[in-house]
Amino acid sequence: MAFTRPATGENIQAQHITQITDAWEGVSGSGNRVQNVQVSDSSNYVEDIQNLDSTNSYGLRVRDSSSNVIATFALAAVTLGKKLVMTGLGTFTTAANMLDIAATWNGAAASFNAIKAVITNTASAATSWIITLQTASATVFGVTIGGKAFLNDDANTNMTQGLTINQGASDDEILAFKSSDVAHGITTATETDTFGTVDKLSAIDGGMRLRGLSEGTGLALILDGVNTTDDGTRSTVAVAPIHLRGFVKSGTTAVACSANNNLAVIQAGSTTRFIFDSDGDSHQDVGTAWTTFDTHDDVALLTALSAEVSRDGDPIRQEFGYFLKERRTELEEAKLVRFNDGSGQDGHAFVNMSKLLMLTVGAVRQVGRENAALRTQLAEIHRMLSAPAAGA
Repeated sequence: MAFTRPATGENIQAQHITQITDAWEGVSGSGNRVQNVQVSDSSNYVEDIQNLDSTNSYGLRVRDSSSNVIATFALAAVTLGKKLVMTGLGTFTTAANMLDIAATWNGAAASFNAIKAVITNTASAATSWIITLQTASATVFGVTIGGKAFLNDDANTNMTQGLTINQGASDDEILAFKSSDVAHGITTATETDTFGTVDKLSAIDGGMRLRGLSEGTGLALILDGVNTTDDGTRSTVAVAPIHLRGFVKSGTTAVACSANNNLAVIQAGSTTRFIFDSDGDSHQDVGTAWTTFDTHDDVALLTALSAEVSRDGDPIRQEFGYFLKERRTELEEAKLVRFNDGSGQDGHAFVNMSKLLMLTVGAVRQVGRENAALRTQLAEIHRMLSAPAAGA
C-alpha cells in the first residue's frame, strides 16, 4: 500500500508514524520501507548507503524470512547467497555489454581469476553444466561437470572428457593455427598468418584434411611418432612409432580393406605417383614410356650399383671395385642413383626403385636372350658331334 502523506501545514499524526514504523518492521500490508523516487540530476542517487567506519567493512545485508543471507554488500566484495538471475534486460539496438567487468591487476606474485566457479558435485546428472552459453536454446559453448567441452553442440556419447566441435553446415576451416611470425602469402588457401589448418574434405561426404603451410623451403608438415621401445618385427603384426591404416565401411563398422585395393597413395599436387595396396604391393608412376636401358649392359649396371651402395669391406664391393669409376657416372646419368657424397652432403645413396625395377627386368631379358643364343649354339655343336663321320 502507499503511504498516507500529510498535507502541507497539517500536523503529523500517530497514524503516520505507525505506518512508517510498520513498513520498516515489515508488517504485512504496510507498504514498502523504501519507495522509489525520481532523481532528476546525474549526481544524486535514489538510495546512497555509506559505511563511515573503515574497520567495519559491511555496508548492506539482505536476508530472507529464515535469516538466510541473500546478498551482502561489503568493502571487499559483493556476496550472493542465492542464484543471480538477469532477465527482462529488454531489447538492445546499440552496442552494449550485458556483463561488463573492468579491473586492474597489479601484483606479480598474485594469481588472479577474473571469473571463478567452484562446484562441489555431491550428486548431479551427467548432463549438468558448469557453464553454458546459448543463442536462443542452442548451445554455442559449454563445459559439463564431467569435463566435456562443446562448441556449437551439447552431446557426444563417444566422449568421456575432451572437446567436441560442430561446425554445422560450414565447409571451411574447423581449426586454424596462427602466428604473427608467419606470412606465407598463400592467401587462396588460408590467411597469410595461418600455419596449420584442419578442415572438411568434401561438403557432403566429409573426410578430414590436415594441412601445414610455410614460407620456408621444403618443410610444411611433419608427422612425428615417439615411443619408448623400438620394435623390429617383420610380420603382419609389426608396430612402429607411426602407423598409417586404411579401413572400409561394413554396415555400421569399419573393417580392413579387401584384397588388391588401394590402401594409401602419394600425390604430386592432385596427380597420383605412388600407390600402396592392401596386398602389400607398391605401384609407382613410371611416366608414359618404360625405360629399357637398351644402350647399357644391364647386368654390368646392376653390378656397379650393388658395388657403389654396399658397405666398405663388403665382398661385392671388393670383387667389382674396378667397375666403380667407370660405371658410377653411367649410373647417375641413367638416374638410377643419387650418391650425395659431395662436399657438405651426408653420403647416403638414394636409389630410384622404379628405374631399378626396369633395369632388373632389362637385365633378365638380356640374360634370357644370351642363354637362348647359347642354347642354340650348344644344340648345333651337339648335332655336329652326334653326326656320323663322312665315309664311316
